[in-house]
Formats: sequence, structure tokens, C-alpha cells
Amino acid sequence: MRIKTLFLVLLSLVCTVSLNAQKTSKRITITGTVLDVSSKPIPNAIIMIDGNRTSSVTDSYGKYRITVKREAKTIGIFIFGSGIKEEEIGGRDKVDFNFGKSSSNQPQDQDIKPGDEAVDVGYTHVTH
Repeated sequence: MRIKTLFLVLLSLVCTVSLNAQKTSKRITITGTVLDVSSKPIPNAIIMIDGNRTSSVTDSYGKYRITVKREAKTIGIFIFGSGIKEEEIGGRDKVDFNFGKSSSNQPQDQDIKPGDEAVDVGYTHVTH
């Protein structure tokens, strides 16, 4: 009788741990704030995950909260007139955006000296 009871207790413990692990491993919640060049909040900025638009937008304080699949790679913010900024998620649960600064994964413009020819190739300038 003791063996059966011990077996049932162990079985129920394993099932409970397994169910909890499945719940936490599939999705993560990411929060953050979106600010403009003056560090003022940007409301209604569109949240994008892996280049796809979502139905989530920032609130009147520029804050957002979104639950995504754990496999998601990038989070981006789209603002009409300002474009898109993207960041690698990389296991983070807080990702802030400032449209006055370059994000860590976007190259910064190089200084163009007089006499150099600039070729526009997206976000960066290449000089010859």
C-alpha cells in the first residue's frame, strides 16, 4: 500500500512540474518604452515582431507590453514619418527604443569629407 501511495505522489508531482514547464517555455512577455528625440513618449507606435506588424501599439506614455513566442528574434517599432527601428530580443524581457539615438544593431552614418562621393545604401553611407 505504501508503494502505491508513494508512486501516485511521485507521478502527480512529475505531471505538475511538466505542465508548469510547458506553460512558461512557449511565450515571453516583453515590455518597454518608445521615446522621441526629445525623450518624450511616442503614443500609437506600432509594435512589430520578426518584421511582422502586430495589433499592439504604445499607450499615451509610450509604453508597450506584448507576449511573443520564445522563438521570436527581433522586435521593432514603426512610427509614421520616422520609420522602423529594430532590436534583437536575445532573451530580454525589456526593450526600450529612443528615436533620437541609433539602435545597437543599426549602423551609424559615417562622416563624409569634402570631395568624397556618398552612395546611399539604406541606413549607412559608403564613401569612395
